[in-house]
Amino acid sequence: MSQALLVVDAQVNMFVPPWPVYAAETFLNRLLALLAYARATGMPVFFVQNNGGAGEPDVPGTPGWQLDPRLARQPDEPVVQKQSGNAFAGTNLADLLAAHNVDSVIICGFQSEWCINATVRGAVELGYPVTLVSDGHSTLDLETPALEQIETINAALGSIATLATADSILNP
Repeated sequence: MSQALLVVDAQVNMFVPPWPVYAAETFLNRLLALLAYARATGMPVFFVQNNGGAGEPDVPGTPGWQLDPRLARQPDEPVVQKQSGNAFAGTNLADLLAAHNVDSVIICGFQSEWCINATVRGAVELGYPVTLVSDGHSTLDLETPALEQIETINAALGSIATLATADSILNP
């Protein structure tokens, strides 16, 4: 069995105005490093793509919906389309992980309080040991500052998942 990297909602709309996530370029660089590590070590990579509703910045087929091209998704890296925060709900993600003999996941991406929170909880509910990249997820800087939301999510999920910095994953 093996571990896989899940990259959640790293779509164009997360990196561009009017609402880029907090420290977008910093987080993009961390995602790129994690992807390079996973690819170099043969770790399976799975992308999750949110399908937003009418009027949202990630409506399927729109420019904001596209996976950020800088991530350079490889042909053997599946993309799971989701309609809700939990990447496992109503998708074939668990089946894909099973087909690749994956028994644990590393999760990174966007948005901390929504899809990262829900996906980590969904993975744990299905019995997957989860490593959350504690400095590898971000969100919008709105009413509650993004950094505060990230810290709150790390604290909440630290009781059910292993928290690890990108550097500790890249340099075991």
